Amino acid sequence: MTNLKEALQVYGKESIKQAKSNLNLTGFAGKKRKTNNTKALSDGLGFDVIETATGYDVIFTTKEEYGIFIEKGVNGTEKNQGSLFKFRGKNLAKGVMEEYIKTSKMRLRKVFINKNGQKVSKFVTKSGKEGEKNIKAAAFMMGRAIARDGIIKTNFMSKAQDRAFEESKEKIAESFAFEKAFEMSSQLRKMGFDVKLT
Repeated sequence: MTNLKEALQVYGKESIKQAKSNLNLTGFAGKKRKTNNTKALSDGLGFDVIETATGYDVIFTTKEEYGIFIEKGVNGTEKNQGSLFKFRGKNLAKGVMEEYIKTSKMRLRKVFINKNGQKVSKFVTKSGKEGEKNIKAAAFMMGRAIARDGIIKTNFMSKAQDRAFEESKEKIAESFAFEKAFEMSSQLRKMGFDVKLT
C-alpha cells in the first residue's frame, strides 16, 4: 500500500464520518425533519480507493438508493428546488410515507372543530386499527405535500467531502509528491543513474 493510497483512505473515512454526522443533525441544511430516520442511510455509506492507470480514484457509495435524492434534492410538481430530479406524480409511491411514519418517533396530530366551533388539535394513536387509519391519512397528506413542494437538497455528502479534504489536503499533497518522486527515481535508475530518496 502506498502512502498516497493511505492518505486517500484517511480522507475517505473522514468524509463518511462527517456525512453521518450531517445526516444525524435535525435541521441540517435548513431541514427541520430528520433524513436518517432508521439509520439505514448513514449505515449504508461507504467508499473505495480504486487504482487507475493515472493514479487513484475515491468512489463514495451508498446501499440506499434514495441517498442521492437527500443529497441533490428533488423538484416538486409546483416548486423548483434546483435539482436534476423531479416528482412526476401528485403523491409519493404507496407505502413510502406510511413506512416512514411507522418507524419514526413522529407523533401524529389531528385537527378538528370542537362542539364550541373552535379549531383544536390533539395527538392521535399510531397503534391498532385506529392507528392504521391515522397513519394512512397522515401519509396521504404528507406525501402529497412532498410531491408538490419537492425535497430540499442537503449536500450532506459533498459538504462532508469538502470539510474532510480541507483537513487532509496537506497529507495528500505530500504523499502525491513523494509517490511521483519515487516513480521518477525508479525511471532514472533504469537509465543507469544513481538516485537516492531522502
